[in-house]
Amino acid sequence: MKNKTGNYSRGLAAGAARTMPAGSRSGTAVATALCLALCLVTCGVQSVHAADQVAEEETQLETVVVTGSLIPETQAEAARAQPVIVITAEDLQDRGFATVADALQHGSFSTGSVQNGQYSGGFTQGAQTLLMFGLDPSYTKFLIDGLPIADYPALYNGTINFASIGGIPTVMIDRIEVLPGGQSSIYGSDAIAGVVNIILKKKLDAPVFDVRYGWTEKGGGEDLRLGAADSWSVGKLNILVGGQYDKTDPIWAFQRPLTKTSFDNGTSPQTAERDYLVEGLFGMPNGEDYYFEDPANCANVAGQFGDTVRKVARPGRGEYCGTDLSGQYTIGNGDESTQGYLHGTFDLSDNVQVYANLLANHEATRISVGPRFYGNTVDQSSPTYLFEDPKLGDLMILQHIFSPEESGGYDANMNKDTLNS
Repeated sequence: MKNKTGNYSRGLAAGAARTMPAGSRSGTAVATALCLALCLVTCGVQSVHAADQVAEEETQLETVVVTGSLIPETQAEAARAQPVIVITAEDLQDRGFATVADALQHGSFSTGSVQNGQYSGGFTQGAQTLLMFGLDPSYTKFLIDGLPIADYPALYNGTINFASIGGIPTVMIDRIEVLPGGQSSIYGSDAIAGVVNIILKKKLDAPVFDVRYGWTEKGGGEDLRLGAADSWSVGKLNILVGGQYDKTDPIWAFQRPLTKTSFDNGTSPQTAERDYLVEGLFGMPNGEDYYFEDPANCANVAGQFGDTVRKVARPGRGEYCGTDLSGQYTIGNGDESTQGYLHGTFDLSDNVQVYANLLANHEATRISVGPRFYGNTVDQSSPTYLFEDPKLGDLMILQHIFSPEESGGYDANMNKDTLNS
């Protein structure tokens, strides 16, 4: 043969023959064949070892639990395509998150204003929820151990159903998995924004006790949390029991500089609250429409609103009795809750297990939307429906904002929402 391979083989054999004694051509051929075979075997073994090493590296993947997909996937696909955000129990403790909602609302996916525990005067200020990517809470699916959470008994903003993530004991949380974005829509139209799966603990190596106390520098918002949990096994029966108590004091708007006074350092002169006001529809000859008829110059009501009521004047309008201390409403609602959790399993066989879960919650939220307001009563006998003052010769509008001292104190001005689940 005249190909390159044939020539190379003959040259190799000839070179070997010149170094061997005469009559050893057959031995030379045998030696050459053994050398080639040994080379092929060695190269083959190295190739097999390299292939095994690559295969081993490709299969050394950590277990990935996918939240938000009911379609079976390989580990490699799940690790590459599902951006699951995991918040562990250690994260909750290390970062000081008081509740599940507190942890989720600090995520980058939580955007937009939400009616929750820092909202007063709304439909669901006793609930705790979040907005993902600015979509309302009805587009986020909330799960506990993969099971949907029941809807809150009131409508969000009075229009839509949603789930509240309050009343979940943080001492019992193993981790929180968040799958944000449209890929979570496999769960349905209520999961377009994302899926939040709260996974609770199933077994403890030792009893757990949790005590937390916090406060704010400006006052209000003191927080106390007590929690305990333990688990034990008796034969094939495994039981975990835990409970938690939380109490958070409200934060009043007057406890913060930004909401303490009205029109303070704004674009217009500061105007005191019009707590005791007599206003005329037509006004006085000098152009002012506030009539001041108090000979005591507000001394009789000076003790209201924390001794801050005084005689004030509004340019172009007149004089009245009022306070600069506004913010008689809560910007952080008070909350007191007690939760209990029970998880039990019984192994019928190596392949069959019976389980039961119970999560009970009693929660009371306290909210204040501000002091009560009195405007003048309509006079049905008057054609203008306003009271006529014959002395002043004007149609009168009377206004009085009741102070906390007049209405029984701040606690008496609180509304209370109670939730049992």
